[in-house]
Amino acid sequence: MIQCVGRLISQYSEKSFFMPSKKIAILTEAFSNGNGVARILLNLMKGFVDRGYSVDLLYFSTGGPFEQFIPEGVRIIDLGNHVRIRTSIKKTMQYLRQEKPAVLYCANSDSGFEGVVAKLLAMSRTPVMISIPSVETMERPAYMTDKDKLYLKLKRIACPLASKVIPVSHGVAGDTMKHLGIPKQKIQVIYNPVVTETLKENMQKPAEHKWLQNKTLPVVLAVGRLDAVKSYDVLIRAFKNVISQVEARLIILGEGDQRDMLASLVQELDLTDFVDMPGFTGNPYAYMKNADLLALSSKNEGLPTVIIEAMACGCPVVSTDCPVGPSEILQNGEYGTLVPVGDSEALGQAMIEALQQDHDIRKLQQRAEYFSEDKIIDEYLELFQLK
Repeated sequence: MIQCVGRLISQYSEKSFFMPSKKIAILTEAFSNGNGVARILLNLMKGFVDRGYSVDLLYFSTGGPFEQFIPEGVRIIDLGNHVRIRTSIKKTMQYLRQEKPAVLYCANSDSGFEGVVAKLLAMSRTPVMISIPSVETMERPAYMTDKDKLYLKLKRIACPLASKVIPVSHGVAGDTMKHLGIPKQKIQVIYNPVVTETLKENMQKPAEHKWLQNKTLPVVLAVGRLDAVKSYDVLIRAFKNVISQVEARLIILGEGDQRDMLASLVQELDLTDFVDMPGFTGNPYAYMKNADLLALSSKNEGLPTVIIEAMACGCPVVSTDCPVGPSEILQNGEYGTLVPVGDSEALGQAMIEALQQDHDIRKLQQRAEYFSEDKIIDEYLELFQLK
């Protein structure tokens, strides 16, 4: 059965051609939480709309924190209130038949699988493009059920049959070819559109935090969802070492299921007066503009947006040398400090040194421009054959 599905998908994939429509459809589940993929999609959608293209957003409405920032001019196709593969495929199939967009852009391999199958069932000629935002092998659970294994097999059949697969970094590309079986000729790396005019405007606004207003002490900032992959426990332990030598403060922006554990750790280490976790904010750029250092402690990343955003705001960076994005952005340490994953002592020492030295802010901002919205939108439109 799996081979039969593969042959059918291949039949319609290879015969695909680009429609004359100027409509771009985006299929995603990213808006269910406050993660970096949602923020990047907001930039992409705004860039497409500003260039005069119609954009349809197909997603499951969950009331996530980024939904309020969906750009004007984007038409929302609500797939329902609950994420279900069968529902997504059925409604996407109906959408492709009715709307015939120029391209269906899927925000990860899960939605990519759904998009390719929907294209098959709809007998659609709309090309499917799949973005790969992270190292997939590190996102998988340690123990995979039979259902998980079957779904992975189906993805390995469907995803290679997309028109193009778009890893967000060269490191992610290598993992994608190996573990999803994507042919090299279907891979095209395009970095995320991070540096926008909105970012530059928002970073000039006041930072709504007492430690950044009338600042008297250096402030270290971390931004991202509070989950295990971000290793904020390592960061908090590292910051304990920092304040033994430098009087400073740590702000962690974000929400997630590790909030209670991290709050307990802050209390256990007697850091209540030194660490604050104020939650999610729609404008982290004002914080970055006024902070003295951005720290990233992740176990793995695809292309960590916060590093690029921080550099664009003139904020120096210390990051773990995790697979695969930080070293690619920071050019192996030329634009920031890289430390081993999980090493709180090394991270703490790197933060101390970064807080005690001068930084070439202009150099950081010039590097960040490599990830500018205009540059990346041009690359996408060329790939979509819409430019």
